[in-house]
Amino acid sequence: MAKTFRWTFYLDSRENWRWKRKASANQGVAYSEGFRNKIDCINNARSFGYVVDEKAATLSRDPFSNAQSPEPE
Repeated sequence: MAKTFRWTFYLDSRENWRWKRKASANQGVAYSEGFRNKIDCINNARSFGYVVDEKAATLSRDPFSNAQSPEPE
């Protein structure tokens, strides 16, 4: 069976875009560096296997803070 990943894109406390990839067991698998532009972050995630899927991806603030999610662009 192929491994299923959940991708999360978020703004960190410095307003940099980052991605996080988790396995189906909800364990952290990979984290990105910070990117100034969202598209650069998404393109970097693609190099690690991300395929654009609006239903599977979520956009949020830093998952380690209690900040509110940004409005979708």
